[in-house]
Amino acid sequence: MTLGEMLQQKLASKRGSTPQTITVEDPGSGARAEAEIETSDGLGCRLRGLRVQRGTSQQEPLPQWAQRVARQASGLLEPLAVHEVDTARGEARLRSQSPMRKGDEVQYYEAVLNNAGQASLHRYRASHNPHQPRQAIPFTVTHETAGKLVDDLTGA
Repeated sequence: MTLGEMLQQKLASKRGSTPQTITVEDPGSGARAEAEIETSDGLGCRLRGLRVQRGTSQQEPLPQWAQRVARQASGLLEPLAVHEVDTARGEARLRSQSPMRKGDEVQYYEAVLNNAGQASLHRYRASHNPHQPRQAIPFTVTHETAGKLVDDLTGA
C-alpha cells in the first residue's frame, strides 16, 4: 500500500469540522505524509496544507523531481509548473501554471521541494497591491486526490 493510499484511507475515516493534522508513515522506507485538515466529510476535505518526507529509496535529483511533479500532479484547480530551481539553496518551487484571478486578487498553488526529500503544497491568495502579503487559504480535494498528490510528491 502506498503512502497516498494510507492517507486516503485515514482521511475517509475522519469526519467533522474540527481542524486537525493527519499523519501517515511507512516505517520501512521512512516516508511520511501530513495533511492539515480544516474539515472533512465522506468524500473530501478542505486542506490547509500537505507535507511529505520522501523515503530513502525515492531519491532523484531536485530538477528532475520538480519536473516530474509538474507533469504528474493532477486533481488541482490549475496544473503546476516549475517556477524556480535553486540548486545553491537546494530548493525547487512550483506554482500554478495559470493562477485563478478573482477581481484584484490571484489564487495559486505552490509546492516547495528540497534536497532533504521534503515537499509541501499550499494554496495562496495574493493581491496586486505589493503592500499586502500573500495569505495561505484552504483548498478542497477528494480523499482520492489527496492520496494521489502524496504519491505524486513522493514518486510512489
